[in-house]
Amino acid sequence: MQTHTIIFAAPNEIAFADFELPACGPNEIVAETIFSFVSPGTELRGLRGEGESRGRFPLIPGYSWVGRVIAVGSRLPDSSWAVGDH
Repeated sequence: MQTHTIIFAAPNEIAFADFELPACGPNEIVAETIFSFVSPGTELRGLRGEGESRGRFPLIPGYSWVGRVIAVGSRLPDSSWAVGDH
């Protein structure tokens, strides 16, 4: 599955990129992002290459988001998640 996203390509460099997502694993879900929260402090530190993002470029920013389930792994209990859940 292809996805198009904003990335921090290098320190202080923002770009768009296409990525191939791996298949949904048996104990995983795949969700598409509907909304993403931007934390100016955290994202700016990541963009500058400080802290945990040091040396980890390209980096896909964001850690707080709302999404919709688009795939469910085969080993998850039936009541855990369903395609279409938010």
